[in-house]
Amino acid sequence: MRKSISLKVKHPYRKEFLSSIVLLSQLNSFWEANYHESRCSLFWRFLVANDGHVIRAKNQLARDVAWRDEIRLKDLQNMARKDVVGIEDAFFIRHYPCLCLGFEDGSENYSPVVYRRLTHLNTKVLAEKGVTVEKMIKHELWQYEKDCRLLFEHPESFPPRQLKVIIDISGMTWAQCTKDLISILSGFSSFSKVHHPERLQKLYIIGAPKPFSFVWNTIVSRIIPERTRNKIMILHSIQGNTWLEKWMKMCPSLE
Repeated sequence: MRKSISLKVKHPYRKEFLSSIVLLSQLNSFWEANYHESRCSLFWRFLVANDGHVIRAKNQLARDVAWRDEIRLKDLQNMARKDVVGIEDAFFIRHYPCLCLGFEDGSENYSPVVYRRLTHLNTKVLAEKGVTVEKMIKHELWQYEKDCRLLFEHPESFPPRQLKVIIDISGMTWAQCTKDLISILSGFSSFSKVHHPERLQKLYIIGAPKPFSFVWNTIVSRIIPERTRNKIMILHSIQGNTWLEKWMKMCPSLE
């Protein structure tokens, strides 16, 4: 049996949550819209993302459900990657590796550790194969939904369930800091904030060169909400970071 939120614990916005119990009874149709968690856990995430404002949280959740229905997200969740991007897995993954490295232990609530490598992301080559920016953003949504399902893999995990994400940009050049890449990051940030609130625990951007630092400080950081920015750590090297060193050893050779 999966663990649920205990109302005996002093969670953030506990008072507001208790006052919204009646609203939770209205979430039956919402909850059935392909979410993979209890109604309490689901609403809690939206409540925290809205700083405890019950009505705003409920309205955001209602909009999220309408959006999921509109884009037929349940169908997208059941698609294979090649059907999302329009090319074979092997070719796509060679240019944009996306994988789960494993799970933390119980002290870290069995959080999944997922990995992305942007170094070889060549939007021009992918575009020549028919992978448009729109398809890339759709893929990010598909991939993030897949990652979120990992949160429920371990039966002893409990709310709030969150992801740890490693984005590897080692060796990234100026040429890769294109408007297409910015569009992908911007699109991902936007739907993550609106449709996946409080799913990210920590995001590590590793191997950051000076060009990326410039792009980050002048462009990317401005399109990412402050709550998310505070969860992001940019590192030029993983040396000395035992946590990252451990997980990067789990990463298969991607050359």
